[in-house]
Amino acid sequence: MKYQQIKKLERGVVRFLWKNDWFSLHKKVYCTECLLKGIQNNLGLIPNHYNAAHVLSKGSYDKLRLHRDNIVPMCVEHHTQFDGQYNGKTRKDMLYYKKMYQDTKDKLINHYQHITNTILPLPDNNDKKYIHLYDLQCYSDKEITQIMEDSN
Repeated sequence: MKYQQIKKLERGVVRFLWKNDWFSLHKKVYCTECLLKGIQNNLGLIPNHYNAAHVLSKGSYDKLRLHRDNIVPMCVEHHTQFDGQYNGKTRKDMLYYKKMYQDTKDKLINHYQHITNTILPLPDNNDKKYIHLYDLQCYSDKEITQIMEDSN
């Protein structure tokens, strides 16, 4: 799957979560960190990917990039702090990190460890396209080897 397709799909997931999970909870979408601090920071009605932080990084846990438990609503400031640093503070200074992060991380990593992710190059008109098979547990090792050989 091409990067642009992945980003488009990711935006679609954020829109879905915004409307169906986060909005339906409070009839507004609030920053998770702000809520934990007792502040109702309404993120608005229009979904914005800057207001959706990934608990586990997309770089290290690409398979979980679209997992609903791996995406939490956060204002831009807290998203920036969660991903790196904001005003000299890091994720370890956040209430979300202290109260919810470890449980969510453990749950996601447990799920991640039960998924086998393989990228298979498939020739298509002399161009190689890549597909992600997120769950290969239904295939034997021999079948996976055959799939890989047939894909070259």
